[in-house]
Amino acid sequence: MSPTTARTPVFVGREAELADLVQAARAAEGGDSQAVLVRGETGVGKTRLVEELLRAVEPGAAVVAVGGCVEFGADGFPFAPFSEILRSLWQHFPDEVLAASSGREALLARILPDLDVPALAARDDDVTRLFALITRILERLASEQPLVLVIEDLHWADAFTRDLLGSLCRTRRAGKLLIVGTYRTDDVRRGHPLRPLLASLDRVRSVRRVDLSRFSRGEVTAQLTGILGASPDPDVVRDIFDRSDGNAFFVEELARAHLDHVGTGLDDLRDVLLTRLDPLPEASQRIVRTAAQGGAVIGYPLLKAVTGLPEDALIDALRAAVLAQILVPEPNGTGYRFRYSLMREAVRASLLPGERALINRQYAEALEAAPSLAGTQELSGRLAQHWHAAHDEVKASHMTVAAAEEAGNGHALLAGGRHDTEAYDRLPRTQATASRPEPEERAEPVSSRGLTPRETEVLGLVARGYSNRRIAEELVISQKTTSHHVSSILAKLSASGRTEAAAIAYQYGLLSTPTP
Repeated sequence: MSPTTARTPVFVGREAELADLVQAARAAEGGDSQAVLVRGETGVGKTRLVEELLRAVEPGAAVVAVGGCVEFGADGFPFAPFSEILRSLWQHFPDEVLAASSGREALLARILPDLDVPALAARDDDVTRLFALITRILERLASEQPLVLVIEDLHWADAFTRDLLGSLCRTRRAGKLLIVGTYRTDDVRRGHPLRPLLASLDRVRSVRRVDLSRFSRGEVTAQLTGILGASPDPDVVRDIFDRSDGNAFFVEELARAHLDHVGTGLDDLRDVLLTRLDPLPEASQRIVRTAAQGGAVIGYPLLKAVTGLPEDALIDALRAAVLAQILVPEPNGTGYRFRYSLMREAVRASLLPGERALINRQYAEALEAAPSLAGTQELSGRLAQHWHAAHDEVKASHMTVAAAEEAGNGHALLAGGRHDTEAYDRLPRTQATASRPEPEERAEPVSSRGLTPRETEVLGLVARGYSNRRIAEELVISQKTTSHHVSSILAKLSASGRTEAAAIAYQYGLLSTPTP
């Protein structure tokens, strides 16, 4: 496998969904025409599922034609998928297509230029006549053998395509016709032109719906095994599952980054994610950028305090971000989180240095003005993080000391790795001297202690007095994964607790140390 190839070579999960599609195909083969709508969020695996259906169809037993809707202006490119489908059918069955369109070749040539027939003057009823002609061609072909039509990306369908598809699905027709349409649920928001068609098809018995959800951890493990060609390391599985949120496309991209040893580079994927911000109003984009620096979950009162927006303007900006499937409300109604962890990563990485510092300063000032906006046990740690990102090292140092004292961990300051000598000098000199090992005591390398790079990163935050929740937010991983890392660190260091782990880390030079 090429190091830049990360497409899953095996089909993972979706047994029930594939069975529904195969059942629809069998029904169509028996003369009971069917339609199936495959829906799910971007990257969840709709196209791959349809590909598996086409593989399951007995070779030679059915005619398959695929067409895709094209994003073009406000309402797609007229008849794009049916033009592509008819071109494919005409290339394979020219005589049958011409026979079915006898006398109306000039009309068909308007969406099938390959016919090379002189155009006639336009008529007011051309669309109605074209609908009838396309229907006749499809019925003619489906009467002789099973016909499978795949229409991808219905969220971009033009009005003519929507109307024709609705007519084909709503009218019971003789023949062996199966229509499969796919669309992105996260693109079909309130007011989208596809929604009326979907609502009308909900009442049609012969139209099935297949909903694709995100992969479970077990399915992500199976997907990674196929991509990597071997059982993946549990740490790799946890990291990719947490960051991908079970989205199949994200798993593939993260696996590619893992194969290429580029860590979190993923520039192409981040660019794809960031394009979802472009249609948002500027106020909503500002809210998203601000939320990205606020942790995995940001409370509504804190967001209001940081942005300084009037409440009605804040709600309008949040509504646009929620409708765009970028932010999602917490079930308890107290705040918001990013729908995808990788989206938060992408937004954070896109911030300009000065912009990042400004947002963090706004967070720090808001928390200092109203400490109740943060959890009591996390206030100092959060302030340390925000002041550090705001490049105010004096305040960051003070808060780092406070966080260490609150955690009852004097070694958290010594082993933190991201504070200055002034913070070190604030410790009682006897404590600093007693805790400081001789240089030779710190010579043992990280690898000899058995810690992975991720565990070393977690250990640095543990030593700073961060709670598991704050570590999870900082590293964009789940609290469960964080807990696993902390337990593993304690076991590998033979430490009885977090304080002792920080002391051992400092003793053996596993973490950087400030110079007094």
